[in-house]
Amino acid sequence: PVKTILWNGPLGVFEIPTFAVATRELAKVASEKALAGATVVVGGGDSIAALRQLGVADQMTHLSTGGGASLEFLEGRDMPGLAVIPTAGSPIETLPIVWRTPEPVKKPKPVKKPKPVVPATAAPEPDVTTKP
Repeated sequence: PVKTILWNGPLGVFEIPTFAVATRELAKVASEKALAGATVVVGGGDSIAALRQLGVADQMTHLSTGGGASLEFLEGRDMPGLAVIPTAGSPIETLPIVWRTPEPVKKPKPVKKPKPVVPATAAPEPDVTTKP
């Protein structure tokens, strides 16, 4: 049995009925699984809009308008916005929220300008005039 569904992004241009079939079918299955006890997490504003349009948004376990941010969180990336929220004693105390200070940007080493090339000057020609 399905225990978890993670959905990020609609499956086609759901605003156009002809292209909404896959999104509608996934919403139906996700709704059924959520009602059967599965955890259904949906990320992305367009996905949520589609679920609301279909009338099943309230059946999902969790909705997040931040689709990209949701995926970054699941990847374990740093979440500066979450790092500032105190979690001690809260239900989310065990979440892997880490903020690492970015490394300072290294200034590029100055480029040494080459010394200008001075064209060699020819030595003056010796006076070779002869007197008659």
